Amino acid sequence: MRIAYTTRCGLRGKATRGSATGGRVLGYRREITGEDAQGRALDQLSIDDEQAELVRRIFRLYADGWSLKRICNALNADGIPSPRAREREKYNAGVWNPSTLSVDVTRGEGILNNELHIGCRIFNHRTWVEVPNERCGFSRPPRLNLEAEWIVRNDPQLRIINRQPWEQIKALQAKARSARDAKFKLTGNPLALAKRPAHMLSGAVTCGTCGATFLATNPGRWRCKGHRMGRYGNGSISATELETRALAGIRGRLLTPALIKRFAALLQQ
Repeated sequence: MRIAYTTRCGLRGKATRGSATGGRVLGYRREITGEDAQGRALDQLSIDDEQAELVRRIFRLYADGWSLKRICNALNADGIPSPRAREREKYNAGVWNPSTLSVDVTRGEGILNNELHIGCRIFNHRTWVEVPNERCGFSRPPRLNLEAEWIVRNDPQLRIINRQPWEQIKALQAKARSARDAKFKLTGNPLALAKRPAHMLSGAVTCGTCGATFLATNPGRWRCKGHRMGRYGNGSISATELETRALAGIRGRLLTPALIKRFAALLQQ
């Protein structure tokens, strides 16, 4: 706990001085400007011109009415690596997907929601909380902190996107959320925002070619996630055929006389 406390205090001090905190942000690079009295490196953020132009392109395409998926397909087709390209050991590293561009507007997640692009730096915006799960492990979902706890610093020299295009993007995102809520009949009732029912085989089907998961896309059809992102993989399969194959495999492997006999013996103990 003491290590976490001292680390947090150090990051808070860096944020107050305007130094770089956190991970990489598309459009910027970290520069070493010198050393302090204790010999520690002093750093700051500066605009990376090549990456900044990519950020402006993403904002322009979204403002022109392009969907997140269409923007990602264009960037993947052009061979532009995503911000996760350096994470080679992770799945789909270097491939653009909609969550790279926009995840949660309120938490500022995604390129289209990062206020650093308009020259506003926010430290202590969110906290990761450890939540135990039923697999004897835990997840770390982010939690939005109180606004009074934020450290906000305006740095106009780091502005890549002007205020007017930013406000235009926010209006388009609000319109898209409203259309989504109307499509799925979401209301002000918190229960309406609960996770939609998963399909019978959700998360249990993977592609035999590229190893990516299969997703239920349009009604009655499943598609390889890798194939949707332009990678080499299987195409799609109807839900009826997929469920027939899965149930046939279950019957063939689990309903054998030997297993039934073993199950009966265990049940009688």
